[in-house]
Amino acid sequence: MSHPFVQRLIEAGSLDVAPKQAWTPVAEFALAGVPAVNFGPGDPAYAHRRDELVRIDALVRSFRTLEAVLCG
Repeated sequence: MSHPFVQRLIEAGSLDVAPKQAWTPVAEFALAGVPAVNFGPGDPAYAHRRDELVRIDALVRSFRTLEAVLCG
């Protein structure tokens, strides 16, 4: 949370920070000293299901957030 890139990401997207409900390698990266976050447009309620989907507005918001952090 304290890494400058993570702070820029949160601020650029006005993102809510919440614990992840499923396993990801983020904790392993943190143990190795590498800042990492779970970020993306997917809705965890649909993850790894037959009817998994991503809303277009969520894709656009994620793109604009990354664009603001990386290009702004």
